[in-house]
Amino acid sequence: MILKRDCLNPRKSASSPGHACSQRLTKVIDVSPFSRSLRPPKTGAAFDFRSDVITTPSHGMLLAITRTTLHDDVFREDATTADFEQEMAQLCGLESAAFVLSGTMANQLAIRALLYQPPHAILADVSAHIIHWEAGGIASLSGAMVQGIRPLNGLYLTLEDVRKHAVLTDDVHKCPTRVVSIENTCAGAVVPLAEVRRIKRWAEENGVAVHMDGARLFEAVSAGAGSLEDYGRCVDVLTLDFSKNLGAPMGAMVLGPAELVRRAYVEEAMDEDRGIALEDIPVDHDYEIPSAASGVAPEKASAVLAQMERKKLAASIAVPTDDNRVRARLREMGEPITLFGEGKPERRDRLRNLLAIEKELAGLENGDVEMDDAADEDAGEQDEEFYTPGGQALLQARIDIVKYSIPRAKRRIQFQKAESTIPLRTHVKFRKHIKEKLEGFELQGSQTVGDRHVSMTRLSPNGELVAAGNWGGGLKLIEVPSLQEKMNLRGHTQKISGISWYPGSTLPGTTVSPDSLNLASGGAEGLVHLWSLNQDTPLSTLTGHSARVSRVEFHPSGRYLASASDDTTWRLWDVETTAELLLQEGHSRGVYAVSFNADGSLLASAGLDSIGRIWDLRSGRTVMILDEHIQPIYALDWGSDGHRVLSGSADGWVKCWDVRKVQRTANLGAHAKAVADIRWFKGTDDPIDGQHPGVDEKGAQQPKKAGTFFVSGGFDAKVKIFSADNWGIVQTLSGHSGPVASVDVSRDGKWIRSGAQTPTGPPPNQWYFTPNEVMSTPSIIDGMSPEEERLRRAKGVNFIYQAGVILDLPQITLWVAGVFFHRFYMRYSLAEEKGGIHHYNIAATALFLANKTEENCRKTKDIIIAVAKVAQKNVKLMIDEMSKEYWRWRDSILAYEELMLELLTFDLMVDNPYQPLFNLLRQLDTIHNKHLRQSAWAFCNDACLTSIPLLLEARDVAITAIFFASVHTQQKIDDINGEPWWKALKGNEEKCIKAIDIVRQFYTENPLRKQNPSLPSPAFDLENTRQPRDNMSQDALSSTAGTPFEQDRGTQSPRARINGRDDAANTESGSQATLKEPERANGNGMVSPNKRKETNSDLEGREQKRARLSDEDEGEVLD
Repeated sequence: MILKRDCLNPRKSASSPGHACSQRLTKVIDVSPFSRSLRPPKTGAAFDFRSDVITTPSHGMLLAITRTTLHDDVFREDATTADFEQEMAQLCGLESAAFVLSGTMANQLAIRALLYQPPHAILADVSAHIIHWEAGGIASLSGAMVQGIRPLNGLYLTLEDVRKHAVLTDDVHKCPTRVVSIENTCAGAVVPLAEVRRIKRWAEENGVAVHMDGARLFEAVSAGAGSLEDYGRCVDVLTLDFSKNLGAPMGAMVLGPAELVRRAYVEEAMDEDRGIALEDIPVDHDYEIPSAASGVAPEKASAVLAQMERKKLAASIAVPTDDNRVRARLREMGEPITLFGEGKPERRDRLRNLLAIEKELAGLENGDVEMDDAADEDAGEQDEEFYTPGGQALLQARIDIVKYSIPRAKRRIQFQKAESTIPLRTHVKFRKHIKEKLEGFELQGSQTVGDRHVSMTRLSPNGELVAAGNWGGGLKLIEVPSLQEKMNLRGHTQKISGISWYPGSTLPGTTVSPDSLNLASGGAEGLVHLWSLNQDTPLSTLTGHSARVSRVEFHPSGRYLASASDDTTWRLWDVETTAELLLQEGHSRGVYAVSFNADGSLLASAGLDSIGRIWDLRSGRTVMILDEHIQPIYALDWGSDGHRVLSGSADGWVKCWDVRKVQRTANLGAHAKAVADIRWFKGTDDPIDGQHPGVDEKGAQQPKKAGTFFVSGGFDAKVKIFSADNWGIVQTLSGHSGPVASVDVSRDGKWIRSGAQTPTGPPPNQWYFTPNEVMSTPSIIDGMSPEEERLRRAKGVNFIYQAGVILDLPQITLWVAGVFFHRFYMRYSLAEEKGGIHHYNIAATALFLANKTEENCRKTKDIIIAVAKVAQKNVKLMIDEMSKEYWRWRDSILAYEELMLELLTFDLMVDNPYQPLFNLLRQLDTIHNKHLRQSAWAFCNDACLTSIPLLLEARDVAITAIFFASVHTQQKIDDINGEPWWKALKGNEEKCIKAIDIVRQFYTENPLRKQNPSLPSPAFDLENTRQPRDNMSQDALSSTAGTPFEQDRGTQSPRARINGRDDAANTESGSQATLKEPERANGNGMVSPNKRKETNSDLEGREQKRARLSDEDEGEVLD
């Protein structure tokens, strides 16, 4: 979903488009309850809403569905899925990927693909998802034993844990360890990248595979723990779950080596090429025909003859050799799939006999039963060329191409004849000089192009501009060599796959003006745009392709344009009339690359079927087939000599083909991974388009520079320069950290340009604001006072806390829900509530969304009932699926979920302060100090009632909570290595001061004074939190040097709330407020605040537990 920027800017004025957007979003959502006639029947299955899969599709999601392809993904033919898998594999630095429905399915497939020789044992954390939440799938599907390990550090698996429990011997009494399964986060703790690398090194040394369940890997990456590629390189197989944190209703992915991903797709290996051993050939000895003289009845002899005829008929029937297809055919016929003791050869013979009987009964004499396998095997023999009548425009185009290409071919041949007279020593000396020049290339500069990866770049003919496109549909013109952006071309909405400059564009003395056609681009939405250099919108658009346009290429004459597409065709267009002249079939899968030769008479096409074809544009015939690649072909380019073409494939090889010889002339292992792009050096001394090479001082003919080398880019993040005479590597250019998507070389040979899908660091978090931004929210801009806004924010989060206690949700989930609530109102105005959305509705929606992202497995029904009880301030209220309140809250939650996801831009990553808090307490060796720990925890709880989650990162909140708890409990903390503990922990003093100011203001205003308090709210009597071990310089956070703010006893908290009881010593004004020493829980009065519960002897059961239930103003019921 793409939101307009104005709708996302909280600082717009009341009359700004952002304000209008807010009003529009309020009006389009109808939350009227469903009528009873539309309700589904009351069944357990119908109402068991699984929070993992309920997500209301947004308009952007539904619009994306209309643009996706829908091909057979079993044969890996769906372009949308293939692009997604390819992008994720590249992001994770792995070779291949397989998209599946859920994280559980991904884990099961990944582990099953790793296990190939029983017995199997898997080491995993005792709390791992594969043990507790996947229905025992490892045992039933993979036949493996999972050994749960309780980490020694209490957080995550380490190499020491693995070494201690791994079984590496061949003892017949034990189950050897085959796989170590790691969850990237366990109980909120991120497994450090360094620890994963240690485990991986040990696993490689001992022949053990490493699997990572990356359901939370995006969170770890956003927290700075490392990149996707860093983690991908540390494991053998990686699984990602898109329904966690990303808010997707479904989807997961298995990533790893291509062979492993193939095993995840294929249940059993195919048998077509396996053949059959001689000893396995069945021998029939039942061919003796008894004679009448032997006393055998004629009926017996007839039966024997019939049996012989049946066997002869069976032998003529084509039966598939793949056992999976044999089983499927038996299933179609209603026969048992397998019999006791039956092997694959016997099962195939049984199918053959059944088909013979079926044919015999059908009375067919010479026919044959149709079998998919036979059709596939004979497809090569049945394929034949066919011709489709073309129109008059195509005929005229072919005639024009003939007239254009013949004179160019004549000039080229004349020059080649002249070049053949040059002595060999001149060529050798010249090539040596070229090689020395090529070895001098070095990195000049780099530039990012938009927020998404670079997908395609092309240098202009004069080498002074680069047209660069990215995966997001952005197309920019970049100046060379300054790399400054000159123009942003707007038109594409999806990945740009092809760019081509108009012949002669940008060259001095050319007839091509900046106002005319200068550039063409093709995108994944299936459109081809034509551009000028003075307009940021397309001059015209070519439509016709039904799938992604992978490449575009101008004909040397400039009159025509070729485009390759995933719809298995390439097309020829007239750029003057924008008419489609030719729709050329011939490939069985998507066409990925097209290229014209220098004469303009031939076109090469290649694609995902691993086949290339050379077409004669003058006749429409195929003149040569390039059929030696074993993987999809991604790149094609013709040399300036007009008869050699290079092809680059996903198999990592570059091949050179000679049209004159109709054969391959060179085979280069260019890259360790796929070859993404290839470009010949065309030069300015091309005898056709450029100037003729000159002569030396003696008048001798000099060789031309054009065609002396070519450059290639691959998924191994390398750009390589190859010599075109001996095909040797001249230089390897490094610098990219991700797959190189495209390369190009300027005509003067001065610049080599490359575009790569380079991983970048995490972008600045959009959800942390400055104090001025927090004071300029849409609500305040619309006239609401800051005090009123703070009150409503506190009430909304308090509503979440109350419902969370009823649902017995972890505090981490309640923090996440509160942060969602705060972030929503940074982009939506609370002043819009009248006649619109009440903040309790948004609070309930935030809780519902947090329950899904945090995997708490609370049913939607339970959440609806809980929020309805809190809204009615009655925990004993009887609400079920047939009540009006239930449906009103259900409809509003599901409707507002879409609005919340849109305004949150589907960014559901939230860091909580609780895990950093415990980690910091461990570092300070104060984790066992119960009073300090509980007070810090309570501070974090209360911090979410304020704007602190919008101002401070989770770790800063944790440090502030420790400082607060030290003051509250009067517990001093030892210095670390002679410096204050907060400096040793790299705490930000300024942020701590700001946070304490905010909490002091919150306790002073006491906006929830009518609530039943359940969290401690200590008065601020700041004292020294340090326990110095040597003489230190004074600092801002040391009580000996002053407090973070001036102490003002008159502004202390008016009420010290300790574990749900008011301190009798406090007055309502709070001027004489003091803090009592925290009491210990005695089992009948006091309860630990980290449990977030109150004990009430009058209430029993989960639904009767309550915390700070609302008074009259908190129990508003919306009509």
